[in-house]
Amino acid sequence: MAKANQGPVIQTVRCNLPKLREPLPDIGLVQSESERALQDPNEWFAQRFPDEVKIFGAAFLVANVSDQFGRGKIVPIHLNTDFFAAILKGTRTGVHVVYYPPEKSFYHFDHALNAYCSVSDEKLKVLISNYLIRAAEDCGERVDIRSMVTEFRKDQQLDTVIDKARAILEADRAYFSGKAGHRRFIDGRYMEADEEPSYQVFVKKAIIAAPQGKVTVHDAFHRYYQFCKDNAMQPLTRQEFKSLVAEVIREEFALGLRHDIIGDNNKQGHGWCGIGYTPEFAGSFGRN
Repeated sequence: MAKANQGPVIQTVRCNLPKLREPLPDIGLVQSESERALQDPNEWFAQRFPDEVKIFGAAFLVANVSDQFGRGKIVPIHLNTDFFAAILKGTRTGVHVVYYPPEKSFYHFDHALNAYCSVSDEKLKVLISNYLIRAAEDCGERVDIRSMVTEFRKDQQLDTVIDKARAILEADRAYFSGKAGHRRFIDGRYMEADEEPSYQVFVKKAIIAAPQGKVTVHDAFHRYYQFCKDNAMQPLTRQEFKSLVAEVIREEFALGLRHDIIGDNNKQGHGWCGIGYTPEFAGSFGRN
C-alpha cells in the first residue's frame, strides 16, 4: 500500500549563536545595506542607534538556523537589556530620558515645553515595546519575529530593561540644580534649576536641631502638606515625602530614619530623634 503524502519534512541541521557584538554572517540572500536592514533586526536597530551598539552591543543575540534545503532563518533568542535601556537616552531620536536618583524618577525632555517632564516606568515600557513592533514590521521573511512581538514585550522583560535604565541613564544631583542645571515642568508650572523643591524648602523652614526633640514622618507629612497648600505648591505623596525628606535630613542633620519613634498616638513609627520644629511650625494643626 502506498504511503500517504505527508509533505516535505523540515529538519534543522545547524544553529550558530553569534556573540552580541558579532555581525550576522551573510549567506548570500541580502544584496544591499537597505535590504539587509529589512532582513536583520540587529541592523534595523544599528542604523537608528549606532552609538549604543558600539558601547553595549547588538540589540539581540540571534540564531541563524537553516533547514536541509539550505533556507536560512534569523531567530532573535535573547534581548540585550543593556542596549534597550541605553536607547532611551535618545541621542539621535530626540526622546531624551534621564533617571534622577534624588527623586527616584525618570524625566524626559519635552521640546514643546522646552523643559524636562516626569515620565512613568509604564510609558517607557510602551516606548520600548513600540520599537520592537516597528522593527518586527520591517523585517523580511528570513526573520522569525515571534519573540520580538511576544516574549520580549512581556512585562517581566521590559521591567528588566527599566531596572537597567536606572543605572545607565542616572543623572547626578546637579542635573536639575545650580547654574548649569536644567529646568523642569511639574504640575503645570516651570521649576527653574535654582529653585529648591518643596520638600527641601519645608525642611529648611520647619526643622531645627533639638537634642531632646523628635519628629515622626506621620506628623511631618501633615505639616508639609499644609505648608504646600499655604504656598501654592504641589505636595508629594506620603511615600515620596518619606524617602526624599529622609535624604535631606540625613544631609542637613546627619540623622538617619528610625523605626522606633513614639508618636502622639503612643505607637511606634518612622521618624527622627534630635530634631524638632521651628516656632512657626510647632503649633497644633488639623489633619489632612
